[in-house]
Amino acid sequence: MSIKEKTQKQASKQKKESFIEVEDFQAKIDAAERNLQESNEASQVQIAERKQIEKAFEEAEKYTSDIAETIRGPLIVLSAGLKVISANRYFYETFHVTPAETEGRSIFD
Repeated sequence: MSIKEKTQKQASKQKKESFIEVEDFQAKIDAAERNLQESNEASQVQIAERKQIEKAFEEAEKYTSDIAETIRGPLIVLSAGLKVISANRYFYETFHVTPAETEGRSIFD
């Protein structure tokens, strides 16, 4: 075998090896893209679920607030730590205070 043939054979072998490396690299890229797509889809599902939960919470909060406003006597909503979360209109009128003066403060203040 001549030097030219050996050189061509080595070049051909290097080409094949390079091609295999490129294919392997492309397969890794494809797998990474699939993983990213799956993660993106899972994130979208979680975002949609969170939005539904937030909407349900807001609706429940409004419903509770509406109930408090229909009560014809002073009503105050306290946290577990006895801080004022909210009160109804009758509370503010009876005690001559505003929401800014009341909400977030301890009941003992």
